[in-house]
Parts: sequence; structure tokens; C-alpha cells
Amino acid sequence: MKELGPYKFNSSIQFSDFLLIIATACHTKISNLPITSMKWKFDRPGNAGKKGLANKTASDVMIKSLVDRKRDYIFSIYMPPPTLVKKELPWIKDENDAPLPDFEYNVNNATSSSVKSIRHQIVAIDTASNDDLNELLEHYPIDNHPLFPGKHIFRNETGFFGIASSGCCQGKRQCDN
Repeated sequence: MKELGPYKFNSSIQFSDFLLIIATACHTKISNLPITSMKWKFDRPGNAGKKGLANKTASDVMIKSLVDRKRDYIFSIYMPPPTLVKKELPWIKDENDAPLPDFEYNVNNATSSSVKSIRHQIVAIDTASNDDLNELLEHYPIDNHPLFPGKHIFRNETGFFGIASSGCCQGKRQCDN
């Protein structure tokens, strides 16, 4: 169990602002808080029971109880850990010292694709994917599956797939007899 705090707030606090304080303390977003499982109790007396804190009404009851007390205003909030927030990927900005990722891109090629014929585009794709296709053909040689002699076959849980030398995958869900 991890303890955070103490935190101060006034009696006119809204439930959404109260949740924001808790989310900030937990280094998460409000949407990641297990609000329906949140409970609170006064620290004194030690045998005080935990009360729900799942909505605005419960929050108002908690604040009214605090206002009605003459002393010992300290209370604790109990909840399971919030769901983990995946760290967002950093945006690459000009002020970052990290170098930009390398990738092959040529503005002239991107803008000139409409000028090229379809045949030229197909040849360019075949050339670019030739190494990957050869690797696939080596990994799945001809006659690698007894149901499909003379073919390069890839199989997964959805079916059988024939890899043609042109690079196209032709899916078959079942064996054709």
C-alpha cells in the first residue's frame, strides 16, 4: 500500500476538482482512477468504518461530515492502484537534440508517381520488396506442405496461404480436393 499526501482543500470543492487532486497525486488521469472502488474514513477513531466515495453524492456526504467535526479533520482515501498509463511517445520537435529517424523518402518520387505509368509503379514495388519476397520464399520452400505439392505454403490458425513468385498471397481457408 502506497501512502501519498497530505493534501488540503476547502469545503466548497467540487467532486471533479477533488478527483483531479487524487489523479495528480497518483500521477495519472482521472479516467484511470478506480472511482467506483474508492473509499474514505477518518483517521480517528481508529476503528471508524470505510465509506464509499464513488460519486458526487458520496463526496458531498464526506465534506459535510468534515464540516460537522469539531477536531481531527484528517481522513484517508483507500482505493486499488489506478490503471497504468502508457507513456506517450515524445513528439520529435526542432528543439530536441535527438536526431530525426532515418527513412527513405524523396519528395520528387512522391510527387511524380502520377506521372509514372502503372507498369513502372508495379516494377518499383517489385524491386523494393524483392529482398523480403526472396526471404519468404527461402523460409517456405516449394513442397513444404504435403497437401499442396509444388507450392510455397504458409499456414496459420485461419488457413493455408500460397506465396506466389510474384509476391501475392492467395488465401485458402481449406484444402481443395
